[in-house]
Amino acid sequence: GASSIAVIIAGIALFVIGRKYIKWKITASYLLAIAVLSLTFSFMFGDADLTTRLFFELFIGSSIFMAFFMATDPATTPFSGVGQIIFGVGLAVLTILIQTFMGFFGGSLLALLIMNLTVPLIDRVRIGKPFGR
Repeated sequence: GASSIAVIIAGIALFVIGRKYIKWKITASYLLAIAVLSLTFSFMFGDADLTTRLFFELFIGSSIFMAFFMATDPATTPFSGVGQIIFGVGLAVLTILIQTFMGFFGGSLLALLIMNLTVPLIDRVRIGKPFGR
């Protein structure tokens, strides 16, 4: 728990310092999608306490480290804002599915490898600006 808090503090500090270089849309969409999917799975599986799965999925070490440091790597992520949101949501969906159904708690790392393969396709989805503007 203390390690996750330290990673969150360091990640927020990194966002404040490197605002131009860090892709915050990936982190925000990843964490939001993790929260929505974990609550959805809590309802589907009939969990007695909704917050247990939510806090587990959000604050497991690999998910927090993924959200702030690994997923925002500028060399392997989409360029456009829409592409970054698609990348973050896809990463969250794969992470939840791998961690829930495969029982592999480092599922976010495998999900990142899979999503990095889809970046060229995601970059084609972006909405371009008209030439000359």
